[in-house]
Amino acid sequence: MAVAALCALCACARPGDVEMLRRDLAALSARESQWQARTDSSLVALDKEIRRVEAAEQVRSSGAEQAQGALRARIEELDQGIDDLRSGLTPIDAPDSSQIAGIEAAELYRQAYLDATRGDFELAKEGFEQLLESAPASPLRSDAQFWLGECHFAAARYQEAAESFAAALRGDSAEERLPAALLKLGLCEIELGLRGDARATLARVIDEFPTTEEARIAAQNLDQLGGATR
Repeated sequence: MAVAALCALCACARPGDVEMLRRDLAALSARESQWQARTDSSLVALDKEIRRVEAAEQVRSSGAEQAQGALRARIEELDQGIDDLRSGLTPIDAPDSSQIAGIEAAELYRQAYLDATRGDFELAKEGFEQLLESAPASPLRSDAQFWLGECHFAAARYQEAAESFAAALRGDSAEERLPAALLKLGLCEIELGLRGDARATLARVIDEFPTTEEARIAAQNLDQLGGATR
């Protein structure tokens, strides 16, 4: 339409104007060609994009169906595995009284030990005494005797402490606890005025556990006792 209008103007224009109009016409024709080319290119690109989106949607749809099928198969497999496990389970017997007693003794020991480490020796004493009374066959018995002795020793009940440390030594206390139990027994004997017994007990610490810190402390106390006897 723009080109037709320019042609009509050419019929009544002067020669100079005609030349200028021709140039404008040529420029306009060139722009129209470029616009058409760009439009065609855009239409082609749009068509390609539409086809790509359609193809991708088809692929996604197909993939979703495959994934759903695989998921259903996996669920069926897991259900079958659960059924197999259930059919192969054997009933678990309830714990017997000795097992229950062992659990209770361990809890009593743990709580009493925590009380002792917090410095609450009276509460710890009650816990260790309850363990010794309620679980006489517990493997924790000797260790409980040792800590009961510590509780008595902290309260200056040296006779009761000595009895507890002696009981720990007669039992099956952990080996690393033996030097401490023997040393504390000797210190109790000192406090009770049993100097001869104390010398013999402290000498045992040095002879049986010579490389321990307890042996060093025992030697110091022996030096303080000198040659005194009971």
